[in-house]
Amino acid sequence: MTQLQQPIKFAYWVPNVSGGLVVSNIEQRTDWSYDYNVRLAQAAENNGFEYALTQIRFTAGYGAENQHESVSFSHALLAKTEKLKVIAAILPGPWKPALAAKQLATIDYLTQGRIAINVVSGWFRGEFDAIGEEWPEHDERYVRSEEFIRTLKGIWTTDNYSFNGKYYQFQNYTLKPKPLQKPYIEVFQGGSSRAARDMASRVSDWYFTNGNTVEEIQKQVEDIRAKAKANNHQVKIGVNAFIIARDTEEEAKAVLQEIIDKANTEAVNAFGTYSIRYGQFSYDERIENMTIVDSENEQQMLEMYTHSSLIALCLPEQAIEVEAKIIAKGLYARFNSSLETCIEPLTFLIILNKVGAKYLVMKHLREALLELTNDEDVTEHILKEHYFCDTVVNRMVSKLSNQNLYRQLRIKHNFLEQHLEDVEYEEQIEIEDCNKLTQDQQNQASLYVDNMRRNFQPGHILQSMDLILFHSETDMPIYVEKGSPLLEKLRQVVLVNQITDIQLIKNRLWNGVHAMLAWYASLLGYDSIGVAMGDHSVKVFAENLIREVKQGLAIVLPNYAKDLDRMAQSFLDSCEYAFKDPCQRVARDPLRKLTHNERVIASIEVNINYDLPYKNLLKGAALGYAYAIQFLEIEETDAIKHLHEQVKKLDMSSAQKAQLEVELTQLVQYLFSEQGKQPLNMNITNSKNAPTQYA
Repeated sequence: MTQLQQPIKFAYWVPNVSGGLVVSNIEQRTDWSYDYNVRLAQAAENNGFEYALTQIRFTAGYGAENQHESVSFSHALLAKTEKLKVIAAILPGPWKPALAAKQLATIDYLTQGRIAINVVSGWFRGEFDAIGEEWPEHDERYVRSEEFIRTLKGIWTTDNYSFNGKYYQFQNYTLKPKPLQKPYIEVFQGGSSRAARDMASRVSDWYFTNGNTVEEIQKQVEDIRAKAKANNHQVKIGVNAFIIARDTEEEAKAVLQEIIDKANTEAVNAFGTYSIRYGQFSYDERIENMTIVDSENEQQMLEMYTHSSLIALCLPEQAIEVEAKIIAKGLYARFNSSLETCIEPLTFLIILNKVGAKYLVMKHLREALLELTNDEDVTEHILKEHYFCDTVVNRMVSKLSNQNLYRQLRIKHNFLEQHLEDVEYEEQIEIEDCNKLTQDQQNQASLYVDNMRRNFQPGHILQSMDLILFHSETDMPIYVEKGSPLLEKLRQVVLVNQITDIQLIKNRLWNGVHAMLAWYASLLGYDSIGVAMGDHSVKVFAENLIREVKQGLAIVLPNYAKDLDRMAQSFLDSCEYAFKDPCQRVARDPLRKLTHNERVIASIEVNINYDLPYKNLLKGAALGYAYAIQFLEIEETDAIKHLHEQVKKLDMSSAQKAQLEVELTQLVQYLFSEQGKQPLNMNITNSKNAPTQYA
């Protein structure tokens, strides 16, 4: 029987922690006591549930003051049931593989093979810090978890087991008795990141995904199964779902709304430190002392506008009109407030990744204020009272060089030595200009790390010594148009008189090339920009694109001609290290990016008008349409129609438009011909006087 033919299995979350399963002040109907959980487990078993999943938390608080340990609690429930299988959540770090393997093998023996394990890679750093456990970076936590699973399975199936990993080591270890379940105890795992899914495709028996649309869940399932097949592995899929059961749909929806209305934001804010993940991809950024403001809570939003000095507006273009109504309410509340903070003007940083973003925001905001106040004078007064500043922000970050990392490590180790011993530190090895570490530096760095780990304790001086592994580009700062005096106090802000020039450079040199690079990389099967740049053809394509765009910009913006080389090289360097820059993110919304006045077509227009090369830009535009057709399932006729409409709007002669239209249409069609299935094989020659040739 295939996986698709097998009946659905049902499991439930065990409430072995207080506070219920939602972070809300709504009255909870669950109980963390043992007696209640026994009754719940027996009821679940009698009603056809096959699994139960216990939770693991080590720190009291954040919506769960009392918390039973998962493994022992799972064993206790198994003792009171006959068929139910209980999945115990385990954290690598607090648990070591040898202990976990022994614990679980014993429970498996005592319960006739009814224990399972859910490996939780870790989601709350404060918990690990509190108990003195190492907190690796996001993807590294999955490296550790994968080793944890591999060693468990090895211990359960092999005598004289040996393993030499980054986090765990074994030498001729034999466990007896081994679990009753064969070949081993089932291993579950969750996580929505790329790292989590990849780990599941290699080592896990079950993968938990969070609730989503049927279509999106199907995509995840297909992705994991395809990767698992490539790894000669099989993985089953579980879906998390929370059910509100009431007599009528209306009653159930009312309960849902009550849960939302009574959301316990204080419990969430108690974390203090957050890891922000970008979409479903695995990139974490730690932010301290952050507070969540619920955008659905009007009172919280109004307080934000009355108590703040600076607000960054970072929204998709299509959300501006709706958000303008909320901003208008906030500014009107500030206008009417007697608070001292409201006397000073508010500074808005408009971060929309769009040329003329400020004018779009101001248009919608003016309309929203007029609707709210019904007074043109008050509307204009409010708008003139505050600073609305257009910006240009580079999103890309690069990896710190080995030399800079070594320098940082040496300084912090010096700090530690001075703390441990009040002695003058010995003279260290001089840092060379080259990026590669010398053997002496590598040896010294190892000594530093060993000493730091050996002396690390919770609350110790080392706890605050975070190593910086990534940094923003120093030559791609935040450009902001002059106006607000507050901006002069901000680091890495460069004030400019004419922000539209910088917006134009970013739109075409950075965003345009970035998008074309992502379309090309996606069509070649790459997941990230950094990995794609390891392909020589992709790297050359990026360099050629940059060269063509620069030539056009140097004519349009002559005052920035000298800066373009520096900005272009910095961008290319960032791309080479952009291993966590997913092509899917960069490539999205191709038809919008291919409008006549946007990042790609506009560059082609400039180069044609000034008789400059544009063959790579042409290829880039065609790849955008190909991406839309192949990945977004846009009809080819609709893509070609969009192409023709954009060309008609260009400021060029009729003959130039006609030639461009033919060239671009032929190239798009070529990509989907039998000869052009592989974009890598395209050889394009364009000329002012001759039709494009395709080989």
